[in-house]
Amino acid sequence: MNSSIHNLDLSALRQVNENMGRIQAHRVLARTGTIAVVLSRALLWFVLTSVAAKLSRRQYCATQLGEIVAAAFETLGGGFVKIGQLLSTRPELPEELTIPLRRLQDSLAPFSSHAVRSVIESSLRLSLETVFSSMDPVPIGSASIAQVHRATLRKNGAEVAVKVRRPGVAETIRIDARVFTNLARFISWFPPFRGIPLQEATREVVASVEGQASFWLEADRHRQFCELFKSGAPVRVPQLFDEYCTDEILVMEYVPDLVRITDPTLDEETHRNAVIAGLRGLYRMLFLEGLVHCDLHPGNILVGREGMVVVVDFGFSARMRPSERAAFARLFLSIALGDGATAAKIVRETALRSPDDQDSASFEREIVQLIKASTGQRASDFLVSSFVSSLFKIQRKYNIYGSPSFTMAIFSLTVYEGVIRHRCADLDFQREAVPILLAAIQKKSEAAPALN
Repeated sequence: MNSSIHNLDLSALRQVNENMGRIQAHRVLARTGTIAVVLSRALLWFVLTSVAAKLSRRQYCATQLGEIVAAAFETLGGGFVKIGQLLSTRPELPEELTIPLRRLQDSLAPFSSHAVRSVIESSLRLSLETVFSSMDPVPIGSASIAQVHRATLRKNGAEVAVKVRRPGVAETIRIDARVFTNLARFISWFPPFRGIPLQEATREVVASVEGQASFWLEADRHRQFCELFKSGAPVRVPQLFDEYCTDEILVMEYVPDLVRITDPTLDEETHRNAVIAGLRGLYRMLFLEGLVHCDLHPGNILVGREGMVVVVDFGFSARMRPSERAAFARLFLSIALGDGATAAKIVRETALRSPDDQDSASFEREIVQLIKASTGQRASDFLVSSFVSSLFKIQRKYNIYGSPSFTMAIFSLTVYEGVIRHRCADLDFQREAVPILLAAIQKKSEAAPALN
């Protein structure tokens, strides 16, 4: 009898798993269809408006294209908003195109106050009034993963910012991850992409994007950044109230009177000092601790009283292993000092894939030439994105595929580059890195005896 019940339980469990699998597959298929429909519609509308402009002998305005792309990405949500955020920071793109995309940084349409209450109460298993004596129903900011409300804790009267995850966004991102993964697997079958670690790179990106929907992971990263900047650092990170943090909400101290680092009301001196402080903070993250904040667009770098820089939103972040951090510091220092031979050696040693029959001498020669042409240039003359594009082109030529961790770190520098070039195009950010790079390498050499 017990055996029969046990078999029945297992059969029922298998049936449930099969049903869940079918539901998930259906959702993935539906999401893929939605992506195809929305992007096709956007492309068709772009073609029609372009043709109409040409027929009427009007110049097609880049703002219209920006509006079309922004609307499509808003409709799709999930990972597509992140692409729009990155594009909105690129200084080499026309401003008419990037302005519509900037609303994707932190001003997406908010979800309802009823949904906010529902998420908070179900997550904390307490009524909203039990936790907060007041909460502003109008969010401070609304982005792709969550929105933030100002509130007051009933327990101690502290002013706090409450970050609430959008209902259903975690499931959407999980489905997007499957769509991206399947797409990468499909593309990798085509001859031009064979031998390229496309699937490995996709898994790395997917893991990072999925991590943004986990507030447990974000809270852990948040604490690591807090520890890094807790004293004597140029950047401040708001403290978390751990007892009110769950996988759906984060509660942190509210810092008043903050504006974006690109806010035009900031005077020239305050703005420049803030940009330099933010850059030094970024270097501390990368080279001293191996912390990678991949979402440093202007919506996440804020300036407060007396030029204080506040960094927020650690959902899209990662941490390099100590060996990776040290290697990346040595690579960046070799670039800053114009040492192309060392840079080429580090790229080869840390590569995800590198052929045995590689022409090392030719590879080194091209890297040396690239770095010689780039070292010491000001931000107005040196584009990280352009340099990285040339570096990756050389790597592909010799079938070398770089470390995914390095790619993420370079990505964070590329995003912040948009902030630098906004009003500080003359800044030599390679030279700004040297003192921190030397400290990072010294930290590695001091730690080495303890490892033996």
